[in-house]
Amino acid sequence: MAKLLSAIPKLLILAGLWLAAFISVFPFYWMIVGATNTANDVTGGKTTFGANLIPNIAKFFEVVDVPRVFQFVLCGDHGHGADADHLLYGGLRV
Repeated sequence: MAKLLSAIPKLLILAGLWLAAFISVFPFYWMIVGATNTANDVTGGKTTFGANLIPNIAKFFEVVDVPRVFQFVLCGDHGHGADADHLLYGGLRV
């Protein structure tokens, strides 16, 4: 019985570490799964990989001015009045 009682703190620590690992890794998993599914699948809670990675990447490059975003991130604004929303949404105000 004493052996069992001495193992409880170790088990609680182990359970806490597993929970922390899951909380840390799950957002990355969800990001990758979301990138491979349609918007309806993601909002519906689908948690498996889909077949829409290439169409999603193509839509991203169609909507977002990627070179200007990288220029903004790496070099800053340089007084041109650009902001992140302007760069990400092609001048559309959100």
